[in-house]
Amino acid sequence: MKDFRDRVPTKPNRYRVIPEDGGIESYVTIERADAPIVEGTPLNREALLNVQGYRSASTSINKSGNVTTVTITYPDKSSQVIKITEASSTRTTVLNTFTSVDGLQTIKQIIITSSGSTTNIEEVML
Repeated sequence: MKDFRDRVPTKPNRYRVIPEDGGIESYVTIERADAPIVEGTPLNREALLNVQGYRSASTSINKSGNVTTVTITYPDKSSQVIKITEASSTRTTVLNTFTSVDGLQTIKQIIITSSGSTTNIEEVML
């Protein structure tokens, strides 16, 4: 199994142009202007893992008053709900195991950290 990683550039869509005749190099930013009829599927880590047979879970956050509700929804439509109050300071880790059609497995770790009115969610593929 190949573990794909998304590229994280500091200057997206920037390219260096080096003239073949030895002239002065320059930098340009390229923007698509092809007016697509269909935007297409993004080529990223999630899409490539899905090609290998993995399915991702989606994570949503809803804040109401002093309660933050984190809902993790799985491909089979089941879900896991975690409620966090502002008064608490917590760290919750959820591990999701995904199995490909050929039996290979990968684990998605979701770490939910809450301190006061701040809730952070970090998702890592292991």
